[in-house]
Amino acid sequence: MKKFILILVIVAFVLGLTYIFVIYHPVLTQPQAVVVPEKPSSPVLNSNVQDLKLEAESVMSMWVNSDGSQEKILFEKNPSEQLLMASLTKLMTADVVLENYNLFDNVTISSEAVTEGGYFKAGDVVTVKDLLSTMLMGQDNIAAYALSEKIGPDKFVALMNQKAKDLGLSSTYYANSVGSKLANHTTANDLKMLVKWLLKNQPQIFAISIMPEYKIYDSKGTLRYIVKNADVLLADHSISWADQIIGSKLANNETAGQCILVVLKSPDNNGYVINIILKSKDRFGEMKNLVNWVLESYSWSH
Repeated sequence: MKKFILILVIVAFVLGLTYIFVIYHPVLTQPQAVVVPEKPSSPVLNSNVQDLKLEAESVMSMWVNSDGSQEKILFEKNPSEQLLMASLTKLMTADVVLENYNLFDNVTISSEAVTEGGYFKAGDVVTVKDLLSTMLMGQDNIAAYALSEKIGPDKFVALMNQKAKDLGLSSTYYANSVGSKLANHTTANDLKMLVKWLLKNQPQIFAISIMPEYKIYDSKGTLRYIVKNADVLLADHSISWADQIIGSKLANNETAGQCILVVLKSPDNNGYVINIILKSKDRFGEMKNLVNWVLESYSWSH
Protein backbone atom coordinates (compact mmCIF):
# COMPACT_ATOMS: atom_id res chain seq x y z
CA MET A 1 0.00 0.00 0.00
CA LYS A 2 2.76 2.47 0.92
CA LYS A 3 4.50 1.73 -2.39
CA PHE A 4 1.26 2.40 -4.30
CA ILE A 5 0.71 5.71 -2.49
CA LEU A 6 4.32 6.76 -3.27
CA ILE A 7 3.75 6.08 -6.96
CA LEU A 8 0.57 8.20 -6.92
CA VAL A 9 2.43 11.08 -5.27
CA ILE A 10 5.18 10.99 -7.91
CA VAL A 11 2.65 10.90 -10.77
CA ALA A 12 0.73 13.82 -9.27
CA PHE A 13 3.97 15.79 -8.90
CA VAL A 14 4.97 15.24 -12.52
CA LEU A 15 1.49 16.18 -13.78
CA GLY A 16 1.58 19.31 -11.64
CA LEU A 17 4.88 20.45 -13.09
CA THR A 18 3.62 19.82 -16.62
CA TYR A 19 0.50 21.90 -15.91
CA ILE A 20 2.55 24.78 -14.56
CA PHE A 21 4.89 24.89 -17.60
CA VAL A 22 2.09 24.58 -20.14
CA ILE A 23 -0.28 27.10 -18.53
CA TYR A 24 2.13 29.67 -17.19
CA HIS A 25 5.01 29.30 -19.63
CA PRO A 26 3.40 28.56 -22.99
CA VAL A 27 6.36 30.12 -24.81
CA LEU A 28 8.41 27.10 -23.85
CA THR A 29 6.05 24.80 -25.71
CA GLN A 30 5.61 26.96 -28.84
CA PRO A 31 7.89 26.76 -31.88
CA GLN A 32 10.21 29.78 -31.99
CA ALA A 33 10.22 32.01 -35.05
CA VAL A 34 13.57 32.18 -36.89
CA VAL A 35 14.54 35.74 -37.69
CA VAL A 36 16.06 35.92 -41.17
CA PRO A 37 18.03 39.12 -41.75
CA GLU A 38 16.80 41.13 -44.68
CA LYS A 39 19.07 41.63 -47.65
CA PRO A 40 20.42 45.16 -47.76
CA SER A 41 18.34 47.29 -50.09
CA SER A 42 19.77 48.69 -53.29
CA PRO A 43 20.51 52.41 -53.64
CA VAL A 44 17.40 54.57 -54.11
CA LEU A 45 17.34 57.53 -56.48
CA ASN A 46 16.58 60.75 -54.66
CA SER A 47 13.79 63.06 -55.79
CA ASN A 48 14.46 66.18 -57.86
CA VAL A 49 17.80 64.90 -59.12
CA GLN A 50 19.40 66.94 -61.89
CA ASP A 51 20.13 65.14 -65.16
CA LEU A 52 23.73 64.14 -65.77
CA LYS A 53 25.12 65.10 -69.16
CA LEU A 54 28.33 63.45 -70.32
CA GLU A 55 29.95 63.79 -73.73
CA ALA A 56 31.41 60.27 -73.77
CA GLU A 57 29.90 57.92 -76.34
CA SER A 58 29.00 55.20 -73.82
CA VAL A 59 28.68 55.27 -70.02
CA MET A 60 27.69 52.77 -67.35
CA SER A 61 27.45 52.86 -63.55
CA MET A 62 26.19 49.78 -61.70
CA TRP A 63 25.91 48.85 -58.04
CA VAL A 64 26.53 45.22 -57.06
CA ASN A 65 26.12 43.84 -53.55
CA SER A 66 28.88 41.93 -51.77
CA ASP A 67 27.94 38.42 -52.88
CA GLY A 68 26.91 39.45 -56.38
CA SER A 69 23.29 38.37 -55.92
CA GLN A 70 21.87 41.88 -56.39
CA GLU A 71 22.71 44.60 -58.88
CA LYS A 72 21.21 47.86 -60.05
CA ILE A 73 21.98 50.18 -62.95
CA LEU A 74 22.57 53.66 -61.54
CA PHE A 75 23.30 55.46 -64.81
CA GLU A 76 23.74 54.45 -68.41
CA LYS A 77 24.22 55.97 -71.82
CA ASN A 78 24.35 53.84 -74.96
CA PRO A 79 25.31 50.72 -72.94
CA SER A 80 24.88 48.37 -75.91
CA GLU A 81 26.86 50.40 -78.44
CA GLN A 82 29.80 48.38 -79.72
CA LEU A 83 33.01 50.41 -79.46
CA LEU A 84 36.77 49.92 -79.55
CA MET A 85 38.12 48.99 -76.13
CA ALA A 86 41.83 49.73 -76.66
CA SER A 87 43.78 48.84 -73.49
CA LEU A 88 40.70 47.70 -71.60
CA THR A 89 41.57 44.54 -73.54
CA LYS A 90 44.22 43.92 -70.91
CA LEU A 91 41.64 42.89 -68.32
CA MET A 92 40.97 39.72 -70.30
CA THR A 93 44.69 39.35 -71.03
CA ALA A 94 45.29 39.31 -67.27
CA ASP A 95 42.62 36.66 -66.71
CA VAL A 96 44.11 34.32 -69.34
CA VAL A 97 47.56 34.80 -67.79
CA LEU A 98 46.34 33.95 -64.29
CA GLU A 99 44.48 30.88 -65.52
CA ASN A 100 47.35 29.48 -67.60
CA TYR A 101 50.75 30.76 -66.42
CA ASN A 102 53.10 30.43 -63.48
CA LEU A 103 53.73 33.95 -62.17
CA PHE A 104 57.40 33.20 -61.53
CA ASP A 105 58.25 31.89 -65.00
CA ASN A 106 60.72 34.01 -66.95
CA VAL A 107 59.89 35.67 -70.26
CA THR A 108 62.41 37.17 -72.70
CA ILE A 109 61.24 40.34 -74.37
CA SER A 110 61.33 39.98 -78.16
CA SER A 111 62.10 42.66 -80.73
CA GLU A 112 58.55 42.25 -82.05
CA ALA A 113 57.07 42.95 -78.61
CA VAL A 114 59.12 46.13 -78.30
CA THR A 115 57.39 47.59 -81.37
CA GLU A 116 54.19 47.82 -79.32
CA GLY A 117 55.75 50.48 -77.07
CA GLY A 118 56.36 50.46 -73.34
CA TYR A 119 58.96 50.09 -70.59
CA PHE A 120 61.07 47.16 -71.73
CA LYS A 121 63.94 46.57 -74.15
CA ALA A 122 64.51 43.59 -76.42
CA GLY A 123 66.43 40.90 -74.56
CA ASP A 124 65.14 41.84 -71.09
CA VAL A 125 64.34 38.77 -69.01
CA VAL A 126 61.47 39.39 -66.60
CA THR A 127 58.91 37.29 -64.76
CA VAL A 128 55.28 36.83 -65.71
CA LYS A 129 54.43 38.67 -62.48
CA ASP A 130 56.54 41.65 -63.57
CA LEU A 131 54.82 41.77 -66.95
CA LEU A 132 51.34 41.40 -65.44
CA SER A 133 51.91 44.24 -62.97
CA THR A 134 53.46 46.54 -65.57
CA MET A 135 50.60 45.86 -67.97
CA LEU A 136 47.82 46.52 -65.47
CA MET A 137 49.10 49.58 -63.62
CA GLY A 138 51.51 51.01 -66.18
CA GLN A 139 49.26 50.33 -69.21
CA ASP A 140 52.30 48.72 -70.88
CA ASN A 141 51.80 47.32 -74.40
CA ILE A 142 55.13 45.50 -74.56
CA ALA A 143 54.20 43.53 -71.47
CA ALA A 144 50.80 42.56 -72.90
CA TYR A 145 52.29 41.32 -76.16
CA ALA A 146 55.17 39.49 -74.47
CA LEU A 147 52.69 37.62 -72.30
CA SER A 148 50.86 36.38 -75.38
CA GLU A 149 54.15 35.27 -76.99
CA LYS A 150 54.79 32.80 -74.17
CA ILE A 151 52.30 30.34 -75.73
CA GLY A 152 51.96 32.08 -79.09
CA PRO A 153 49.76 35.13 -79.87
CA ASP A 154 47.19 33.16 -81.89
CA LYS A 155 46.64 30.56 -79.18
CA PHE A 156 46.53 33.24 -76.50
CA VAL A 157 43.91 35.31 -78.34
CA ALA A 158 41.85 32.17 -78.93
CA LEU A 159 41.76 31.66 -75.16
CA MET A 160 40.63 35.26 -74.69
CA ASN A 161 37.75 34.88 -77.12
CA GLN A 162 36.75 31.53 -75.65
CA LYS A 163 36.58 33.09 -72.20
CA ALA A 164 34.45 35.92 -73.57
CA LYS A 165 32.09 33.32 -75.04
CA ASP A 166 31.99 31.37 -71.76
CA LEU A 167 31.03 34.53 -69.88
CA GLY A 168 28.32 35.46 -72.35
CA LEU A 169 30.08 38.56 -73.66
CA SER A 170 28.29 38.37 -76.99
CA SER A 171 29.40 41.80 -78.24
CA THR A 172 33.08 41.39 -77.38
CA TYR A 173 35.89 40.31 -79.68
CA TYR A 174 39.68 40.27 -79.24
CA ALA A 175 42.18 40.43 -82.10
CA ASN A 176 45.25 40.71 -79.87
CA SER A 177 46.25 40.86 -76.22
CA VAL A 178 47.24 44.52 -76.31
CA GLY A 179 44.21 46.39 -77.60
CA SER A 180 46.16 48.19 -80.30
CA LYS A 181 44.25 46.55 -83.16
CA LEU A 182 41.05 48.18 -84.36
CA ALA A 183 39.21 44.86 -84.25
CA ASN A 184 39.16 44.71 -80.44
CA HIS A 185 35.65 45.82 -79.54
CA THR A 186 33.11 45.54 -76.73
CA THR A 187 30.19 47.31 -75.05
CA ALA A 188 29.70 48.86 -71.64
CA ASN A 189 27.21 46.07 -70.90
CA ASP A 190 29.78 43.38 -71.66
CA LEU A 191 32.48 45.18 -69.70
CA LYS A 192 30.41 45.41 -66.53
CA MET A 193 29.70 41.68 -66.78
CA LEU A 194 33.43 40.97 -67.18
CA VAL A 195 34.36 43.24 -64.28
CA LYS A 196 31.75 41.65 -62.02
CA TRP A 197 33.15 38.20 -62.81
CA LEU A 198 36.78 39.30 -62.31
CA LEU A 199 36.02 40.91 -58.95
CA LYS A 200 34.68 37.59 -57.71
CA ASN A 201 37.12 35.21 -59.38
CA GLN A 202 40.33 37.17 -60.07
CA PRO A 203 40.35 40.02 -57.49
CA GLN A 204 44.14 40.27 -57.68
CA ILE A 205 43.79 41.92 -61.07
CA PHE A 206 42.23 44.97 -59.47
CA ALA A 207 44.52 44.86 -56.44
CA ILE A 208 47.45 45.19 -58.84
CA SER A 209 45.72 47.91 -60.86
CA ILE A 210 45.70 50.41 -57.98
CA MET A 211 49.26 49.95 -56.72
CA PRO A 212 51.05 53.33 -56.85
CA GLU A 213 54.27 51.84 -58.22
CA TYR A 214 56.02 48.56 -58.95
CA LYS A 215 59.75 47.88 -58.97
CA ILE A 216 61.38 45.40 -61.34
CA TYR A 217 64.75 43.81 -60.55
CA ASP A 218 67.03 41.67 -62.71
CA SER A 219 68.35 38.23 -61.74
CA LYS A 220 71.25 39.85 -59.85
CA GLY A 221 68.94 41.96 -57.71
CA THR A 222 69.67 45.21 -59.55
CA LEU A 223 66.75 47.61 -59.88
CA ARG A 224 65.92 47.97 -63.59
CA TYR A 225 62.56 49.70 -63.80
CA ILE A 226 60.15 51.61 -61.58
CA VAL A 227 56.64 51.46 -63.01
CA LYS A 228 54.33 54.30 -61.99
CA ASN A 229 50.53 53.99 -61.95
CA ALA A 230 49.03 55.99 -64.80
CA ASP A 231 45.62 56.61 -63.16
CA VAL A 232 45.84 60.12 -61.71
CA LEU A 233 42.53 59.70 -59.87
CA LEU A 234 44.18 57.38 -57.37
CA ALA A 235 46.23 60.26 -55.97
CA ASP A 236 43.74 63.06 -56.59
CA HIS A 237 43.15 64.65 -53.18
CA SER A 238 40.46 66.95 -54.58
CA ILE A 239 37.97 64.07 -54.71
CA SER A 240 36.50 62.58 -51.55
CA TRP A 241 36.26 59.03 -52.91
CA ALA A 242 39.83 58.48 -54.12
CA ASP A 243 40.61 56.17 -51.20
CA GLN A 244 37.49 54.13 -51.98
CA ILE A 245 38.80 53.02 -55.38
CA ILE A 246 39.41 49.26 -55.41
CA GLY A 247 40.17 48.86 -59.10
CA SER A 248 40.89 50.87 -62.23
CA LYS A 249 41.93 50.52 -65.86
CA LEU A 250 42.74 53.11 -68.49
CA ALA A 251 42.70 52.99 -72.28
CA ASN A 252 43.48 55.55 -74.92
CA ASN A 253 44.20 55.73 -78.62
CA GLU A 254 43.24 58.06 -81.43
CA THR A 255 40.38 55.94 -82.75
CA ALA A 256 39.00 54.51 -79.50
CA GLY A 257 39.24 57.83 -77.70
CA GLN A 258 39.82 57.97 -73.97
CA CYS A 259 38.37 55.14 -71.90
CA ILE A 260 38.38 54.53 -68.17
CA LEU A 261 37.05 51.98 -65.70
CA VAL A 262 36.84 52.69 -61.97
CA VAL A 263 35.47 50.35 -59.29
CA LEU A 264 34.56 51.87 -55.92
CA LYS A 265 33.57 50.47 -52.58
CA SER A 266 29.84 51.00 -52.17
CA PRO A 267 29.00 53.84 -49.70
CA ASP A 268 26.75 51.42 -47.80
CA ASN A 269 29.73 49.07 -47.26
CA ASN A 270 27.80 46.33 -49.00
CA GLY A 271 29.44 45.75 -52.34
CA TYR A 272 30.87 48.01 -55.00
CA VAL A 273 30.03 50.38 -57.84
CA ILE A 274 31.37 49.67 -61.35
CA ASN A 275 31.85 52.81 -63.45
CA ILE A 276 32.73 52.67 -67.16
CA ILE A 277 33.34 55.45 -69.68
CA LEU A 278 34.08 54.71 -73.35
CA LYS A 279 35.21 57.08 -76.10
CA SER A 280 35.55 60.27 -74.11
CA LYS A 281 37.60 63.38 -74.75
CA ASP A 282 38.13 63.92 -71.01
CA ARG A 283 38.04 60.56 -69.22
CA PHE A 284 39.24 61.80 -65.83
CA GLY A 285 36.94 64.81 -65.73
CA GLU A 286 33.92 62.84 -66.88
CA MET A 287 34.64 60.02 -64.44
CA LYS A 288 34.71 62.55 -61.61
CA ASN A 289 31.35 63.94 -62.74
CA LEU A 290 29.85 60.46 -63.06
CA VAL A 291 30.93 59.22 -59.64
CA ASN A 292 30.05 62.48 -57.88
CA TRP A 293 26.58 62.39 -59.46
CA VAL A 294 26.00 58.75 -58.48
CA LEU A 295 27.10 59.27 -54.87
CA GLU A 296 25.01 62.42 -54.44
CA SER A 297 21.91 61.36 -56.39
CA TYR A 298 21.25 58.12 -54.54
CA SER A 299 20.41 57.30 -50.93
CA TRP A 300 22.61 54.53 -49.56
CA SER A 301 21.44 52.37 -46.66
CA HIS A 302 23.97 51.70 -43.88
